Amino acid sequence: MDDLKTWTEFWDYKKTATKLHHMLVIIHPFLNGNGRWARLVTDIWLASQGHETLEWGNDNLVDINDDRSEYIQALKEADKGDLNRLQRFMFPEK
Repeated sequence: MDDLKTWTEFWDYKKTATKLHHMLVIIHPFLNGNGRWARLVTDIWLASQGHETLEWGNDNLVDINDDRSEYIQALKEADKGDLNRLQRFMFPEK
């Protein structure tokens, strides 16, 4: 929670939400459903800050599809320290 408070103070909400989501995925508290849980908590945080919740791609991220593949690749890049692809996935230009 201290990290989240610091991120919120110094970063814009998009970067904060991206970092929050990635850290929640890393925690991996469940055998199954970790991504769904992390997306839900991220959306709850966004709503609590007065922002819109996310679409998380156009397809179901549980089933194998292009959006899921992009999401997984973005998480892998975030694991290596680059959050840019994940942020673009979460907040696509409209």
